[in-house]
Amino acid sequence: MPEDKINNVPEWRVEFHRKIKWLLIFRFLIILILFIAVILFFPESKEIRILLVLYGVVTLGYLGSLYYWDIVRKELNFKFLYSIEIFFELLVETGLVHMTGGGGSPFIFLYALTILSSAFVFQLLGTIMTATAATLFYALMLYFEFTGIIPRPGTALSELILSSKETLFYMAYVQSCFLYMIAFLSGYLSQKLRMHLDKLEETKLELERV
Repeated sequence: MPEDKINNVPEWRVEFHRKIKWLLIFRFLIILILFIAVILFFPESKEIRILLVLYGVVTLGYLGSLYYWDIVRKELNFKFLYSIEIFFELLVETGLVHMTGGGGSPFIFLYALTILSSAFVFQLLGTIMTATAATLFYALMLYFEFTGIIPRPGTALSELILSSKETLFYMAYVQSCFLYMIAFLSGYLSQKLRMHLDKLEETKLELERV
Protein backbone atom coordinates (compact mmCIF):
# COMPACT_ATOMS: atom_id res chain seq x y z
CA MET A 1 0.00 0.00 0.00
CA PRO A 2 1.47 3.41 -0.92
CA GLU A 3 2.72 5.60 1.85
CA ASP A 4 0.33 8.50 1.11
CA LYS A 5 -2.61 6.10 1.23
CA ILE A 6 -1.51 4.83 4.62
CA ASN A 7 -1.20 8.39 5.95
CA ASN A 8 -4.78 9.14 4.87
CA VAL A 9 -6.18 6.22 6.86
CA PRO A 10 -7.67 7.34 10.21
CA GLU A 11 -5.79 6.24 13.30
CA TRP A 12 -8.84 4.51 14.79
CA ARG A 13 -9.21 2.46 11.63
CA VAL A 14 -5.60 1.29 11.70
CA GLU A 15 -6.03 0.36 15.36
CA PHE A 16 -9.27 -1.47 14.56
CA HIS A 17 -7.60 -3.56 11.86
CA ARG A 18 -4.74 -4.47 14.16
CA LYS A 19 -7.01 -5.56 17.01
CA ILE A 20 -9.55 -7.40 14.85
CA LYS A 21 -6.77 -9.45 13.24
CA TRP A 22 -5.51 -10.51 16.67
CA LEU A 23 -9.09 -11.31 17.62
CA LEU A 24 -9.50 -13.50 14.53
CA ILE A 25 -6.32 -15.38 15.40
CA PHE A 26 -7.71 -15.92 18.89
CA ARG A 27 -11.01 -17.16 17.43
CA PHE A 28 -9.23 -19.70 15.21
CA LEU A 29 -7.36 -20.97 18.27
CA ILE A 30 -10.69 -21.31 20.07
CA ILE A 31 -12.10 -23.31 17.15
CA LEU A 32 -9.06 -25.60 17.22
CA ILE A 33 -9.50 -26.17 20.95
CA LEU A 34 -13.21 -26.85 20.44
CA PHE A 35 -12.47 -29.44 17.75
CA ILE A 36 -10.08 -31.23 20.10
CA ALA A 37 -12.66 -31.10 22.92
CA VAL A 38 -15.39 -32.47 20.65
CA ILE A 39 -13.17 -35.33 19.48
CA LEU A 40 -12.36 -36.20 23.11
CA PHE A 41 -15.81 -35.80 24.70
CA PHE A 42 -18.24 -36.15 21.76
CA PRO A 43 -16.45 -38.56 19.38
CA GLU A 44 -19.65 -39.92 17.80
CA SER A 45 -21.48 -36.62 17.28
CA LYS A 46 -21.26 -35.65 13.61
CA GLU A 47 -23.79 -32.84 14.12
CA ILE A 48 -21.50 -31.00 16.52
CA ARG A 49 -18.59 -31.28 14.10
CA ILE A 50 -20.73 -29.86 11.31
CA LEU A 51 -21.73 -26.93 13.52
CA LEU A 52 -18.09 -26.30 14.38
CA VAL A 53 -17.24 -26.23 10.68
CA LEU A 54 -20.03 -23.69 10.16
CA TYR A 55 -18.66 -21.68 13.07
CA GLY A 56 -15.27 -21.66 11.37
CA VAL A 57 -16.88 -20.52 8.10
CA VAL A 58 -18.52 -17.60 9.92
CA THR A 59 -15.13 -16.65 11.35
CA LEU A 60 -13.69 -16.69 7.84
CA GLY A 61 -16.54 -14.37 6.91
CA TYR A 62 -15.02 -11.72 9.16
CA LEU A 63 -11.86 -11.80 7.06
CA GLY A 64 -13.98 -11.36 3.94
CA SER A 65 -15.74 -8.41 5.56
CA LEU A 66 -12.43 -6.72 6.34
CA TYR A 67 -11.30 -7.20 2.74
CA TYR A 68 -14.62 -5.79 1.51
CA TRP A 69 -14.27 -2.79 3.84
CA ASP A 70 -10.78 -2.07 2.51
CA ILE A 71 -12.14 -2.03 -1.04
CA VAL A 72 -15.31 0.05 -0.72
CA ARG A 73 -14.26 2.21 2.27
CA LYS A 74 -17.85 2.44 3.47
CA GLU A 75 -18.29 1.84 7.19
CA LEU A 76 -22.10 1.66 6.95
CA ASN A 77 -22.01 -1.24 4.48
CA PHE A 78 -19.48 -3.04 6.64
CA LYS A 79 -21.65 -2.68 9.74
CA PHE A 80 -24.67 -4.06 7.88
CA LEU A 81 -22.67 -7.06 6.65
CA TYR A 82 -21.20 -7.58 10.11
CA SER A 83 -24.69 -7.56 11.68
CA ILE A 84 -25.79 -10.37 9.36
CA GLU A 85 -22.71 -12.38 10.31
CA ILE A 86 -23.42 -11.88 14.02
CA PHE A 87 -26.96 -13.20 13.53
CA PHE A 88 -25.76 -16.40 11.87
CA GLU A 89 -22.96 -16.74 14.40
CA LEU A 90 -25.43 -16.60 17.30
CA LEU A 91 -27.62 -19.12 15.49
CA VAL A 92 -24.74 -21.58 15.09
CA GLU A 93 -23.64 -21.01 18.68
CA THR A 94 -27.14 -21.76 19.95
CA GLY A 95 -27.07 -25.02 18.01
CA LEU A 96 -23.72 -25.92 19.58
CA VAL A 97 -25.01 -25.05 23.05
CA HIS A 98 -28.11 -27.20 22.55
CA MET A 99 -26.15 -30.18 21.18
CA THR A 100 -23.59 -30.08 24.02
CA GLY A 101 -25.87 -29.90 27.04
CA GLY A 102 -28.36 -27.07 26.60
CA GLY A 103 -28.50 -24.68 29.53
CA GLY A 104 -25.56 -26.40 31.20
CA SER A 105 -23.33 -26.49 28.13
CA PRO A 106 -19.71 -25.33 28.51
CA PHE A 107 -20.03 -23.77 25.02
CA ILE A 108 -22.08 -20.86 26.40
CA PHE A 109 -18.86 -18.82 26.52
CA LEU A 110 -19.13 -18.53 22.71
CA TYR A 111 -21.89 -15.96 23.22
CA ALA A 112 -19.43 -13.85 25.20
CA LEU A 113 -16.86 -14.15 22.41
CA THR A 114 -19.39 -12.80 19.90
CA ILE A 115 -20.18 -9.86 22.18
CA LEU A 116 -16.48 -9.06 22.51
CA SER A 117 -16.14 -9.20 18.73
CA SER A 118 -19.01 -6.77 18.23
CA ALA A 119 -17.33 -4.24 20.53
CA PHE A 120 -14.66 -3.63 17.90
CA VAL A 121 -17.26 -2.43 15.39
CA PHE A 122 -20.32 -1.07 17.21
CA GLN A 123 -18.98 0.09 20.58
CA LEU A 124 -21.38 0.22 23.58
CA LEU A 125 -24.73 0.27 21.77
CA GLY A 126 -23.71 -2.60 19.52
CA THR A 127 -22.51 -4.81 22.37
CA ILE A 128 -25.78 -4.26 24.25
CA MET A 129 -27.78 -5.18 21.15
CA THR A 130 -25.61 -8.26 20.60
CA ALA A 131 -26.05 -9.30 24.25
CA THR A 132 -29.82 -8.85 23.88
CA ALA A 133 -29.86 -11.05 20.78
CA ALA A 134 -27.70 -13.70 22.49
CA THR A 135 -29.99 -13.67 25.53
CA LEU A 136 -33.06 -14.13 23.31
CA PHE A 137 -31.45 -17.04 21.45
CA TYR A 138 -30.46 -18.69 24.73
CA ALA A 139 -33.84 -18.10 26.40
CA LEU A 140 -35.74 -19.42 23.37
CA MET A 141 -33.56 -22.52 23.33
CA LEU A 142 -34.36 -23.19 27.00
CA TYR A 143 -38.06 -22.58 26.40
CA PHE A 144 -38.16 -24.91 23.39
CA GLU A 145 -36.36 -27.60 25.39
CA PHE A 146 -38.70 -27.13 28.34
CA THR A 147 -41.86 -27.34 26.22
CA GLY A 148 -40.59 -30.24 24.11
CA ILE A 149 -40.49 -28.33 20.81
CA ILE A 150 -36.89 -29.49 20.45
CA PRO A 151 -35.39 -32.61 22.09
CA ARG A 152 -33.88 -32.24 25.53
CA PRO A 153 -30.09 -32.72 25.72
CA GLY A 154 -30.56 -35.42 28.35
CA THR A 155 -27.62 -34.49 30.58
CA ALA A 156 -28.01 -34.41 34.35
CA LEU A 157 -27.41 -30.65 34.54
CA SER A 158 -29.82 -29.85 31.71
CA GLU A 159 -32.53 -31.98 33.33
CA LEU A 160 -32.00 -30.09 36.58
CA ILE A 161 -32.35 -26.75 34.78
CA LEU A 162 -35.48 -27.91 32.96
CA SER A 163 -37.03 -29.50 36.05
CA SER A 164 -39.17 -26.44 36.86
CA LYS A 165 -40.03 -22.97 35.61
CA GLU A 166 -38.19 -21.47 38.57
CA THR A 167 -34.84 -23.08 37.78
CA LEU A 168 -35.36 -22.30 34.09
CA PHE A 169 -35.94 -18.62 34.82
CA TYR A 170 -33.03 -18.51 37.27
CA MET A 171 -30.60 -19.96 34.72
CA ALA A 172 -31.77 -17.60 31.99
CA TYR A 173 -31.48 -14.65 34.39
CA VAL A 174 -27.94 -15.54 35.50
CA GLN A 175 -26.72 -16.02 31.94
CA SER A 176 -28.32 -12.78 30.77
CA CYS A 177 -26.66 -10.86 33.61
CA PHE A 178 -23.32 -12.41 32.66
CA LEU A 179 -23.72 -11.49 28.98
CA TYR A 180 -24.86 -7.94 29.70
CA MET A 181 -21.96 -7.41 32.09
CA ILE A 182 -19.53 -8.40 29.34
CA ALA A 183 -21.42 -6.17 26.89
CA PHE A 184 -21.23 -3.09 29.12
CA LEU A 185 -17.56 -3.56 29.99
CA SER A 186 -16.33 -4.34 26.47
CA GLY A 187 -18.55 -1.71 24.85
CA TYR A 188 -17.52 0.99 27.29
CA LEU A 189 -13.81 0.26 26.88
CA SER A 190 -14.13 0.11 23.09
CA GLN A 191 -15.97 3.43 23.02
CA LYS A 192 -13.35 5.07 25.23
CA LEU A 193 -10.60 3.73 22.98
CA ARG A 194 -12.37 5.07 19.89
CA MET A 195 -12.72 8.53 21.49
CA HIS A 196 -9.07 8.51 22.53
CA LEU A 197 -7.92 7.63 19.01
CA ASP A 198 -10.16 10.33 17.54
CA LYS A 199 -8.55 12.91 19.83
CA LEU A 200 -5.10 11.72 18.84
CA GLU A 201 -6.06 12.04 15.19
CA GLU A 202 -7.35 15.59 15.71
CA THR A 203 -4.17 16.54 17.55
CA LYS A 204 -2.08 15.08 14.73
CA LEU A 205 -4.00 17.10 12.12
CA GLU A 206 -3.59 20.30 14.14
CA LEU A 207 0.15 19.73 14.44
CA GLU A 208 0.39 19.14 10.69
CA ARG A 209 -1.38 22.44 10.02
CA VAL A 210 1.07 24.24 12.28
